[in-house]
Amino acid sequence: MKKILVLISFSFLIFKSFSQTIEEYSKRASEKLYLNDYQGSIAEYTKALKLDSSVAEIYFSRGILKGYLHDYVEEIDDYCRAIKLDSTNSDYYFLRAIAKDQLKDFTNSIIDYTKTLQIEPNNSDALFFRGLAKAEHSDFKGAIDDYRKAILLNSQIENEFYSSNVRLKSSFKKYRKALKIQDKTILATHPNDTTCCNAGILNTYLHRYNCAVKQYTKAITITPTNADAYFLRADAYIKLHKYSKAIEDLDKVIQALPKESKSYLKRGELKIKLGQIIGGCLDLKRFKELGGEAERIKFTTLCY
Repeated sequence: MKKILVLISFSFLIFKSFSQTIEEYSKRASEKLYLNDYQGSIAEYTKALKLDSSVAEIYFSRGILKGYLHDYVEEIDDYCRAIKLDSTNSDYYFLRAIAKDQLKDFTNSIIDYTKTLQIEPNNSDALFFRGLAKAEHSDFKGAIDDYRKAILLNSQIENEFYSSNVRLKSSFKKYRKALKIQDKTILATHPNDTTCCNAGILNTYLHRYNCAVKQYTKAITITPTNADAYFLRADAYIKLHKYSKAIEDLDKVIQALPKESKSYLKRGELKIKLGQIIGGCLDLKRFKELGGEAERIKFTTLCY
């Protein structure tokens, strides 16, 4: 709900450049939205569109509200109209994809998630949901790859969605099947670092962290320069409370990717847990210098 309110509030600011009447309709629509009067808000946006049907943001805002009323066909129609007017806004494709998921039109939702990522390549939400859609098609290899990329971009994304997402919970049964397929693939073919990392990620999802470490270690043996494998193995070591080993892996990541802020954050927090306060604080300082969000730092009082 919070994201929807932000999107619609942003759209309202844009409407100020149009006539006073459209601005008034949009303002009333926003007021009714805050009162949870979705039908009333939709009616106000419809009045605004009768005056000027060339404003993509109004179609977009109305589409969001239709989605809240579970009218997914009409929601998609509004997003289509918005895209015809502005084909450069990634939010339009992303929410249209989610609406298509609700209708179980996964083939076309994947197309829209892909379009979202063409416009906004680092959109971890789009990667994560595209992975879910691919899983519905039993494209486990593609799904795993999308999950891996999403988690590398946002390490919290699994926790953010798993507790509330029914589709993700139901997909866990498919992960077990996928793990067997992945294991057979590795045994039947010459393994490479990608297949080993994918197997490690599957084991991590299933909380088989020791197995995950073994797969990431295989990936590193095959390609010693694979920074992703070190980063993922560090995460698995953290789950196993093997913090010193995790720090060793993060050292490798930072050596290969010195401007990757997330590695400094993880290493800094681990050092502090082990009593290495000065070294930990230096890592957290570097994390902030590289543009990391200060609110993600857990040990602010110790360092600043």
